[in-house]
Amino acid sequence: MIRRPPRSTQSRSSAASDVYKRQTVKFADHFAQTRDPGARADYESLLTDLETTFAQKTTAFLSNNRTDLDVEIAVLRDRLKFDH
Repeated sequence: MIRRPPRSTQSRSSAASDVYKRQTVKFADHFAQTRDPGARADYESLLTDLETTFAQKTTAFLSNNRTDLDVEIAVLRDRLKFDH
């Protein structure tokens, strides 16, 4: 189970990275000792979920970023019209 990172962590991304690293170390230690195929399947499923979520967040960020950029360009063009 992935636990919530401590609130003293500086940023959300570094907190997520810390949790990911701890879970990876725990899995590697467990799997090295047991060769548990269920643990491996669960861990691989977690990685797939992380990749999917990351891809979705990246797409949303880029989409939103473009929308914000389009709005800023429109505002700047309007201001340029008033300046001339």
